[in-house]
Amino acid sequence: MPILACQPWLLWPALWNGYPLLFSDSGTYVSQVVERHLGWDRPPFYALAVMLVSLRFSLWPVVLAQGLLTGWILHLLRRMLWPEIDAWSLPVLAAVLSLVTALPWVTAEIMPDFLTALMAAALWLLLVRPGGLRRVESWALALLIAGAIACHQANWPIATLLGVGLWLIRRLFGGRVAHKRGAVLQLLVGPALGIGALLGANLIGHGRLALSPYGDVFLLARLLGDGPARLALRRDCPEAGWQLCRFRTALPATADDFLWRADSPLYAAGGPKRLTREAGEIVRRSLKEAPGMVIRAAANNAFRQFATFGTATRDELEPWPLTAGRAVARDLPLDRVTYTAARQTLGMLGLPAWWRAAEQAIAVACILGCMLALVAFWRRDRLAAGFCATVLLALLANAALLGALSGPHARYQSRIVWLPVMAMILTGGRAISRSCGRAMAADE
Repeated sequence: MPILACQPWLLWPALWNGYPLLFSDSGTYVSQVVERHLGWDRPPFYALAVMLVSLRFSLWPVVLAQGLLTGWILHLLRRMLWPEIDAWSLPVLAAVLSLVTALPWVTAEIMPDFLTALMAAALWLLLVRPGGLRRVESWALALLIAGAIACHQANWPIATLLGVGLWLIRRLFGGRVAHKRGAVLQLLVGPALGIGALLGANLIGHGRLALSPYGDVFLLARLLGDGPARLALRRDCPEAGWQLCRFRTALPATADDFLWRADSPLYAAGGPKRLTREAGEIVRRSLKEAPGMVIRAAANNAFRQFATFGTATRDELEPWPLTAGRAVARDLPLDRVTYTAARQTLGMLGLPAWWRAAEQAIAVACILGCMLALVAFWRRDRLAAGFCATVLLALLANAALLGALSGPHARYQSRIVWLPVMAMILTGGRAISRSCGRAMAADE
């Protein structure tokens, strides 16, 4: 019941909008299974989940399922980190997070982005096991990790970095980990299933045994945007014989324009699938000839991504009539009326600037708070210190991978920046409860 009571808070942007939130990519997730096409740029598993949950009836059950999954993770974290408070405090926690972070905007959107933060929390719960984790919960967390990796191809490297980092955190800050066969299996089965699903889907759908069959195209776009690939094209063309050589003087200014504009040289030269081998060659030449430039650009992008986040940004809340809107009208006919009347469709959805600024200030304060808590809890409460360290590691891993590979976008970091706010609430409340308990014990 407490998890159900969280749902109005976790989904309030969709309720206010009158329809689940949509992004441009949402159209692919709505249509991919129904129209039986496998896109080159994303795996099919979130699209499959959308169709199974919606039953081609409505997208409302999808965001409700996302809200329930998020509420369950909040429940586990509350129980593990702040067990002194009642379970009915969970809706209060959800309310606070929904008003001062981007959490409900991520949960209420038809996108797999909400899974990244939940995956980080699940990895911490499985590896550290602070106590009270039931067997069925452990296996459910393992399946959550598998689903997060299978649904979003950026999650497997994030999970890898987090897994290594969490093992080091456990050694530094303590935390009981059962060494039974079942516990080890639970730790490994999630990543293994997720990675296996990606490999299998790409082998069957694209004939390529790879985690990201056209990942070189994304890397090429990033290196074009940062400059090293442009230098490679100017230096090696036309002798290299690449299709892109004829466009080397008319390349788009940004990586996004290269990847998604209909008039981009990427499509004029044959499209991502045809150019993937050529993209790999250009990427390798760029790394070989200008490694310092590549490293500096990646570090700069990661730093900018770490500091770039925001709720309800304009580029995210566009109506998207030609992508998401068209897919809803074509494949979910019963949703046409509510989609057409939604605030987002009418261009009326957004938050005032002061609200967004307040959320950013709170997030920055809580990130700094996590850093200070690391020092404050180092000897007194290693479980709390370890969780704060995990949150900071998740922020860094997300920023490093997405900033360096895709370029800074506010929505990438917004999907995970609610974690430090939650960490401050739970670890701060835990510290206060324990201090009060010690004071009462001393008085007696």
